[in-house]
Amino acid sequence: GVGEPAVPTADEVLRTTVARCLPALTEPRLLIGVAALVHGVFRLGRSAAAFVAPPVERTDSDLRRTEGMFADHSPEHGDDQTLREAVTGLADLHGWWGGEVRWSALRQIRAVNHVLSGRPADGKPLSAAARLAGADDGWRSDEFT
Repeated sequence: GVGEPAVPTADEVLRTTVARCLPALTEPRLLIGVAALVHGVFRLGRSAAAFVAPPVERTDSDLRRTEGMFADHSPEHGDDQTLREAVTGLADLHGWWGGEVRWSALRQIRAVNHVLSGRPADGKPLSAAARLAGADDGWRSDEFT
């Protein structure tokens, strides 16, 4: 009929398969329960297979899109806290919440240098609102700047 799927759902196929494999199982609610257990075992099997599978190597461009342009740039003495301590008294720097070590200052400096040198930005995509932050007749951000 109209609005019905052209093929049976996965649950219907599974119930039919369980009914065919266990013909003595005739109670509909029990059949649904057994089919649900079988479905759970399949999901668990897929999860276990994904867990033990070797990790898939991500390309550099994939990493830049998710982690940022210079996410791999983490020099030993270049984290934000070390830089803050080094310029104490030269500039008034404000902190942030969080305990993890960050390298945002050096990474941002490298990203600005990269773009100002004429190379395209290729980091995390910016939101549409962030790309439209320029003046009405001025510069507009590219997707990755």
